[in-house]
Parts: sequence; structure tokens; C-alpha cells
Amino acid sequence: MNQSKPQSALYFTRRLIIAFSLILLNVSICRPTMASPQTEQKAHLLFPIETYFHFVLREKKLIENGTIPFPQVLFSSETNLAQFQNALKDQWGFTPDQITNAYSIKTNEIYLLDDAHYYEKQNTCMDDSLVHEMTHYIQSRYQKFDLNDEMLEIEAIEIQQKFRSQFCHP
Repeated sequence: MNQSKPQSALYFTRRLIIAFSLILLNVSICRPTMASPQTEQKAHLLFPIETYFHFVLREKKLIENGTIPFPQVLFSSETNLAQFQNALKDQWGFTPDQITNAYSIKTNEIYLLDDAHYYEKQNTCMDDSLVHEMTHYIQSRYQKFDLNDEMLEIEAIEIQQKFRSQFCHP
């Protein structure tokens, strides 16, 4: 595809902003604590995975489409870093150095940190992180949106916060 220089520059700028935002997000929000394997406690979801999917569909006023493959949800304590890196390096434009909460378009996988201490420290729950990533899945697979649009991140945060206020800290 041959893009004009202004379009190419705009695309590059957006990718740079997204990459920089992800780095900041990773440093300030998604940095798991480095607890030893013996003391790290796993966070657990409050509901079956489909519950989060249906919550997001309701918020977005969409209906389930059984022909669209459901994402696999993988937990950081059970996932190899190389698998995470392979799933996200092209999407993010860099190779992540640790597993964080993310949705991979390429592999249709949602990755979740499951370190209970991390969520305790952030005063949140793993469930709202799943809602956030499930929102990106729906944006990508159901609505066919380009996840490089920063407005989609804002929408995912809004839906995440709504879930958090109703279920994580009622």
C-alpha cells in the first residue's frame, strides 16, 4: 500500500503515541510487583469469563454473534513470556519485556496479570482489567475498528471504570 507522506507521517505519529502511552501505562499502572513465586498469590475472577463479555456487549448495545471466535483468556502465572511477546510485538511495534494486561488481535488472546498483590496495591480487581481487554476484543472483532484509534482506549477505560464501580468496590 502506497501512502502519501502526510498520511504516512500521521500513521507513524499515532503509532509512536500509542507505543509511548503503552510504555507509560506499563510503568505506572501495569507494573506487577516482583514478589517471589512462593509468596505471590493469584487473583481470581469473580464470575465466569462470559459474564465480562456480556457486560461489555450490553454497555456497547451490541448482540452476541456466535460466528465470531471467542478469545482465549491467558493468565500471567501460566503464560510463557515468549508467547506474549510473539502475540503483541507486531501490534505494539516493540517487544514487551514482561506480561501485562493486553488483547492480541493476531492471536485473539487476552492476557491478564493474575498477581493479587498488584490489584490490591492498585485498589482495583483483575475483573475490571478483563472488562477493559474484552472491550478491545469487541472493538476489533465485532466492530472491526482499528485499535490504533486513541478514542477506543478511552471507551475501554470508561467501560472498565463502570464495571469497577459496580463490582470491584461496591
